Amino acid sequence: MHFLFLFLTAAVQGVLGEVEEVTAKPGDDILLSCPVNTEVCGDFHSLKWYREDSRVYVYSPLAQFSNGEGALGERGTLIVTNTSADLKIFPVELRDEGEYRCEITYLDISNNCPVVHFTDVRTVAAPESLTIVDSNDEDITGQVVGPYAEGSEVAFSCQSGGGKPEPAMSWMFGQEIVEGETTVSEDTETGSVTVTSLLVVRLDREHSGAALTCRVEHEILDEPLNAQIQVDVNVPVSSVSIAAEVSGQAGVDMRITCTTIGGRPAPTVFWIMPDTVQFQLEESSSLLDDETFESISKMMFTPSSEENTKEVSCQAINDIMDEALEDRAELIIEYAPQVNVEEGNTTVTAGDEVTIECEVDANPAELSDVQWFHNDIALDVNEDRFEWENTATPSLSISPAQPGDAGEYSCSAGNKVGQARSPLTFRLLVTAAVNSVTIQDGLTGNEDEEMTIVCTAEGASPAASIDWIVTEELIFEVEEEIQLMADGTFETTSRLKFTPSKELNELEVTCQALNDVMAEALEDKAELNIIYPPIVTMEEGNKTVDTGEELIIECIIDANPRNLTLVQWYHNGNAVDTNDDRYQWDTNELASLSINHAEAADSGEYYCLAENAVGQGRSEDILNIDIIAVVESVMIEHEAGTAGEEMVITCVATGGHPAAAITWTVPEMVIYSAEEEVQILEDESFVTISKLTVTPSAEENEKKVSCQAINDVMNEPVEYETELDILYKPIVSIEEENKTVTAGDQVTLVCLVDANPMNLSLVEWYHNEDLIDDNEERYEDGNPEAPSLTIKAILPEDAGDYYCLAHNHVGQSRSNMSVSLQVIYPPEVEIRKDPTAPVSEEDDMNVTLHCDLIGGNPLELVRVSWFMNGELIRQLPDPHCDQLQQLESEEIFDEEFISEAGDYEVGSGVDDSGIIDIGSGMEMGSAVNPDGGVNVNYLCDVDPTELFLQHVTRAFSGHFSCSGSNMAGEGPVSESVDLDVLYLPGQAVISQEEEEAQKGGSVTLQCQLEDQGNPVAKEYIWTKGEDILAETSANLTLHNIAVDSQGNFSCAGVNDLGQGEGGSLQLIVFAPQTFVQSLPETSTFVSHDTDFNLQCEVECFPLCSIQWMKDDEVITLDDDRYFIEEEITPEDVEANQFQSVSSKLSWNLENLPDNKLDHDDLNFTVSCFVEETEIGAGISSSTEIEIEYGPENLDISTTFVSIEENERIQPIFCSGEGVPEPSVVWKFNDQEVTAENTLDFSEPIKRKQGGDYSCHVSNEHGEEVVNVTIDVLYKPECTIDYTLEEEEVVLVCTAEANPQDVQFWWEKDNITFDGQNSEDTLESLVRLKIMNESIGTYYCHVSNSVGKGEPCMIELTEWMMTKGLSEEVIVILIAVAGSVIVLLIIIVITACLYCGERKEKGGKANMKKNKSKSPLLKDDQLHADSSFYENLPFKGLKSPPKQVLDDPKSDMMDYADADYLDIYANGPLKYREASEKNATLRRKKLEERKAVKSELL
Repeated sequence: MHFLFLFLTAAVQGVLGEVEEVTAKPGDDILLSCPVNTEVCGDFHSLKWYREDSRVYVYSPLAQFSNGEGALGERGTLIVTNTSADLKIFPVELRDEGEYRCEITYLDISNNCPVVHFTDVRTVAAPESLTIVDSNDEDITGQVVGPYAEGSEVAFSCQSGGGKPEPAMSWMFGQEIVEGETTVSEDTETGSVTVTSLLVVRLDREHSGAALTCRVEHEILDEPLNAQIQVDVNVPVSSVSIAAEVSGQAGVDMRITCTTIGGRPAPTVFWIMPDTVQFQLEESSSLLDDETFESISKMMFTPSSEENTKEVSCQAINDIMDEALEDRAELIIEYAPQVNVEEGNTTVTAGDEVTIECEVDANPAELSDVQWFHNDIALDVNEDRFEWENTATPSLSISPAQPGDAGEYSCSAGNKVGQARSPLTFRLLVTAAVNSVTIQDGLTGNEDEEMTIVCTAEGASPAASIDWIVTEELIFEVEEEIQLMADGTFETTSRLKFTPSKELNELEVTCQALNDVMAEALEDKAELNIIYPPIVTMEEGNKTVDTGEELIIECIIDANPRNLTLVQWYHNGNAVDTNDDRYQWDTNELASLSINHAEAADSGEYYCLAENAVGQGRSEDILNIDIIAVVESVMIEHEAGTAGEEMVITCVATGGHPAAAITWTVPEMVIYSAEEEVQILEDESFVTISKLTVTPSAEENEKKVSCQAINDVMNEPVEYETELDILYKPIVSIEEENKTVTAGDQVTLVCLVDANPMNLSLVEWYHNEDLIDDNEERYEDGNPEAPSLTIKAILPEDAGDYYCLAHNHVGQSRSNMSVSLQVIYPPEVEIRKDPTAPVSEEDDMNVTLHCDLIGGNPLELVRVSWFMNGELIRQLPDPHCDQLQQLESEEIFDEEFISEAGDYEVGSGVDDSGIIDIGSGMEMGSAVNPDGGVNVNYLCDVDPTELFLQHVTRAFSGHFSCSGSNMAGEGPVSESVDLDVLYLPGQAVISQEEEEAQKGGSVTLQCQLEDQGNPVAKEYIWTKGEDILAETSANLTLHNIAVDSQGNFSCAGVNDLGQGEGGSLQLIVFAPQTFVQSLPETSTFVSHDTDFNLQCEVECFPLCSIQWMKDDEVITLDDDRYFIEEEITPEDVEANQFQSVSSKLSWNLENLPDNKLDHDDLNFTVSCFVEETEIGAGISSSTEIEIEYGPENLDISTTFVSIEENERIQPIFCSGEGVPEPSVVWKFNDQEVTAENTLDFSEPIKRKQGGDYSCHVSNEHGEEVVNVTIDVLYKPECTIDYTLEEEEVVLVCTAEANPQDVQFWWEKDNITFDGQNSEDTLESLVRLKIMNESIGTYYCHVSNSVGKGEPCMIELTEWMMTKGLSEEVIVILIAVAGSVIVLLIIIVITACLYCGERKEKGGKANMKKNKSKSPLLKDDQLHADSSFYENLPFKGLKSPPKQVLDDPKSDMMDYADADYLDIYANGPLKYREASEKNATLRRKKLEERKAVKSELL
C-alpha cells in the first residue's frame, strides 16, 4: 500500500504543471489556460475541466465532442490551439470561485508529459447593499430613530449583502468606535456573502442627536460604504438656573430669566412667586448641539418694596422626570427711601444736646444723601452743632441747642433709586440763660468830661435785666433797652452815664445780667480809663561827677495815656541832643537821663519835660552837675625839620580840668627856647600848648625828644616821646676797588647813599662820564630803590670808569670816587664752506668747512667747536689732548690709547661729551683718509679752524656752524652755513585715509614718503595695475567708488634728481547692505493659492545673510510652515554691482490647517532684514500682507419659510465671508431678484412667488450658493365641471391649493355629502342619476390647513341632463327619478332620526380620558382648544414637511412636541438642523441686522 502511494506521488509530480491564480468580478470574462504539447507528447485523446470535484467541460478531438457541463453550462467556451486548450468563462458569476484543473489524456503516456494543470479562480464583488435595521427588522437607514429614554438599551443591526468576500464591518457612534457582534452567511446558490453586525448600546445623554454609522470596507471599494441613522434620546433636564441678575427697582418693570439645559423633550417650566406678585411669562426653546433643549422662561412683573428679599423659585420637568428640578433665588428690589421722623413737641434748655430720631428703610441701604430740615430750610451739615450720618437711622444730634433751633424738623433721605422726605415733623422749643454779658470796649474818658458806658446782655430767652456795681462816691444815671433778635433770643442794653476825675482811672466797673431761667447772674467787668496830661517830678540839689563816669538823673512821670508822645531833657536851658549817643533816656513813666562817659561840658543845670496826647508837664525842680577831669592826652606835633633851618616843635595837652602845665626833655647840646598857651574848649575842658624852637643838624635826626603835662587833680604827669625827623640831602660813596670780569659775566657796582628822606627821587650812574640808560635789559637796579648797579652779561665795551649820583627832595650829591672795570671776552668767529654750491649724494664729493676768527679778548683761538643743526659734532683739538699733555709719557701710545683715539673719530667723540655721530667721513687738518694708519699727532696737532668732510651723503645735509674758545671761554656760535646734499625721494608707503572704502563713497589714498628727498618731491606718480593715473599730488581721491575701483595702486615720489622707490596698496571695496530688490508696500495673496512668494535681494560685501520676520516673530529655517530659498549672485562689473544674496520666502500650505492661509489672520506684516554689520547699519523692508479668499461660511437666516398667501414675509438675510468683501445676489428661477444681502418682499406674498430662491455670494475668487425654499400656502380654489355618462351626470370638482392635503365635501339644498376623492389629483366626483331630483344647485367645498376656500357651484338644469338624450330615455329617467326621490325622502328621515340619537349620546364614540392631562386642557377636554391647534405649524397637514416651518411668531410658536397631550412627537425631519440654524441666527446675528433693510425677528 505504501509503495503504491509513493509511486502515485512521484507520478503526479511528474505530470503536474504550475498552479495559476485568477481573480475576477461578476460580469468579467476570464481565460483559464491549459497548456498542451502535441509536438513532444503527441495527440491527446480527451481534455476535461473540473471545478473542484465537478466536471464543467469535456472535450475530445477524436470524438469531435466539446460541451460545457454543470454550473458553467453555456457560459463556458473552450479555445483549442496546438499549444493550449484554454477555458473561457463569460460572464463570470460569484459562484464560479474555486480550484479549476484541466486533465489531459495523451494517447502516448510514455513521454512523461504534464497531464494536469491547476488554476485558482477567485471571484470578488463589492457589497450591493448596506442597511441598518431595528429590532423589528425594519430598515431605518437615513432616519432619525427614537426617541429612546436615557439609560435604555437598544439593539441595531447592520446588514451588508451581495458582496464577496465578506467585507470588514465597523460601527461608530458619534466620534466613538463601538464593537458589534458580527455573523456571516453565504448564499450557496449565488455565492454572495451577507454580513450582519448586531450592536447593543446603552444610551446616555451624549448619544442624543448623535449619528450612528455602520461602515463597510472592501478590497475593491475605493471608498468605504456608510449607512447612518440619527439617534434621538430623551434625557431629563440637567440644570435649572435663574440668572444671577435678580435685582430690580420698585415700580419699574423687571424680567427674571430661568434657563433649563439638557432636557429632551423640552421641559415645562413653572414659577413660584410671592402671592402679591402679578406676572407674565415669555418662553422659548432652542435645540443644542447635543440634541437636547435649552428652554428659557422669562418672567415679567413690576416689583414693589415688599418683594425685596422674597424668594422666587423656577422648576422644570419633562416626560421622563419623576420630579421637577428647581433653582431658587432671592429677589433684590431696590426702592427709594421710606422716611419717618418721630412726632411730638420737646422743650430743652440751650446748651443741652438734642437728638431727633429718624428711621429710613431703603434698598440699597447705602444712602447717598440724608438731609435734615428746620422750618423747611435744609440744615448745613458742615455746621459743627449739627451731626447726622448717612445710615438707616440718621438721627439728628444738635449740640449744644440754641434758642434759634426752635421750630419744626423733618428728615429726607436718598439713594441711587430716589429720594423721599418724612411726612411728619418734630417741634422743638429752646429756653436760654444769658449767653454773654459784655461791657463795651475802651472805657476811656477825659477828666472832668461826661462819659457813657454801655453793657449788653445777649442770647437770653426770656429777656434779662442788668445791674451796675460801681464805687459809692460815683454819681451816675442808667438807661436800659430790650430787643428781640433773629435767632429768637433777647438782647438787653444798659447805658451808665457819669463825669470822671483822674482818681477814677483804673477803677473797676461790674455789669450783671439775670433772667428767669438763671440761678445766678452773668457779669462782665472793666476798668475805667480816665486820661490826663503828664505830672513830672525829679531829684533836686547838686552832684559832682568825675569825667568818664556814667551819670544817671531820674525823672518820674505820671500820665494817662501812658504812651508819652514826648520826653525831653534840658541842660542849662537847652534841649539835650537826642542824636548824641552819650545821652539816652526812655519815653515812659521812668524817663531817667543816662550820660555815658561824662565830660566837663556836661556840667550845669538839668530838668525834664513830658507830653502825651492830652497835654504836657515839666519838673519844677532843677539839678546842678559839676564835672572834673585829668589831662586826657599829650601829643608832640611838627617834629620834622631840615638840617640848618629853624624849626618849631609843639606839645599839646588836651582835656584837663583845670588846665595843665607842660615841661620838655631834648638831646644834649641842643639849644632851644619854649612858649606856653592855655585854651578853653566847647566842652569846658582846657588845652595847654607849649612850642619849642630849635635849629637842627643832620646829626639830630632820629634823636629823642619828649614833653610832660600835669594839673591839680593829677598825681603823675602824662608824657609823650617822639624822634626828630631831620631832613638832609644824600651823602654818596662808592667802592674804591677796581674790577676785572669776563664778558658775559655779571658784576655789581655798589653805591652807598645816606639821606633823609631815603626815598630818593633820582639815582644816576655814569660810565666814562656818560650817563648810563638803566632801562636797558642788561642793567639791573641803579635806581632810587636800589642804588647799586648790576651789569648782566658784561660786554667788552662795558670796560671803563663808573661813579653814581643821588637826589632827594632836599638836594643831590655824587660820589667823590669812581671804580674802574676791565672786560675780557671769548672770540667771535664766522664759518664758510668750500665748495659753496650744493652737492649731490650721487657725486661722492668732499667738503671743507673753515672757522675764521673775527674778534675776542684776548684775540686767539685755543679750541674750535663744530656744530651741525645746532648739535655739537666735534671739538678741535680733541679734548683728549689735554690728557696727553698731563701724562707726558710715551705710554700714551699703547694699543688701548690708540683704540680710544679711534673712537674719537668724527661720529664718536669723548664719552659723555654730548658730541653726536654723523658718520666716519669727517677728517681734520691734513685730510688723511681714515682708512690709513693711526697718527697720534693727527688728533692734537691740528688746525682747529678747518673741518674736512669726506664722501658727503645726505647724512651731512644740514646747517653747520662753529664757535671758538680763548681764556675768556667759548665764544658765540657763528651764523650757520647750509650744506645742501641733494638725493632722491625715499621709499613710498600708501595709506588709506578712510577705515573702509565703501561703494558709492569716496576714499583718499595718501602716498607717504619715508624721506621727501632733496629737493623735496614736488609730484608723485600714481599707477593702478599697469596704468598710469593722472593724479600727481600725494593724495589720490577716488569718488563714487564702484566695483571696478578695486585693484593694486602704486605711487612714488619724484624730485629734480628723478623718481624714488615706490610703494603699493591693494584697495578692497566694501558694499554695505543695500536692497537690490525690496518688498512692495503691500502684497495681496489668495489664501489657497500655492504659487505666491516674497523675494528680497541685498547687495553686500562681505556677503551677508537675509532673515525673515512675520510681524514680530522671526521665521526660522526649521519652521515647516515656510520655505526659504537663498541664492548668491556674483559681482557684475559692467552693472557696477557687487555680489548679492537673494532670499525667497514661500508658504508651505501642506503644513497649514486646511492647506491654506489662516483667514483669521488676514492682515499681517512680513519683513526681510539684514542685521547691522561692521560695514553698515541694518536694513529692513516690509510689506503689508492682505489675504484674500473666496466666499465661505455662508449664513442664511432660514432655509425654509412657510407662509400664507397675502401675508408679509419677514426679510431673509444672507451673508458670507470673503476678501475682497463678496457681493450678494438673490435669484429666483435663474433671474436676479436683488443685489442686496436681504431678500425683502415689499408687498404681501403671492403664490407665484413661492419656490426656491438662491443666494449667490461671490467675489473675484469664487462663488458659493445657498438656497431657501418659500412655501406659499393658500386656501383652495375650485371649479366644477360635468360630463354625461350613460344614465349619470358626473360632477367633477377640481381644486388648486397648497398644501394639497385638502378635504372635499358637497352641498345641495343645505345638505352636505361626500364625493369620490382622487388620490392622485385634487378632484372630487359626484355621480348623479339623471332624474328630476338631481336638478338644482351644487356646491363644492374644499379646505386645507390654511382654511376653507370659497365654494364653487354649478346649476344643474334639466336641459343639461337631457342634452343629447331621446324622448324615451328621458321618460324612463323621469320615472326613475321619481322613485329615487321617494327613496331619498325615506333615507333623509332615517338619517335625521339617527343623527338626533347620536346628538343625545354626546356625538362621537366614547374615548377613555388620560388621567394625566396637560394643564392647558380644560376639565372636560381630551384635546386642546382648536385655537391652540390654529397656532401649530402642522395644522391641516397629512404628513410633516421636509423642512421646519418658519412661523412669523418665531420663538412664540407652539410645537407639536409641547406637553399638551402628554404625547411626545419627534418633530419633522431635519428638525435639529433647522432649529440649530434658527438658534444660531438669533444668538449671533442680532448685531448684523443693521445692514438689512428691515429688522429681523
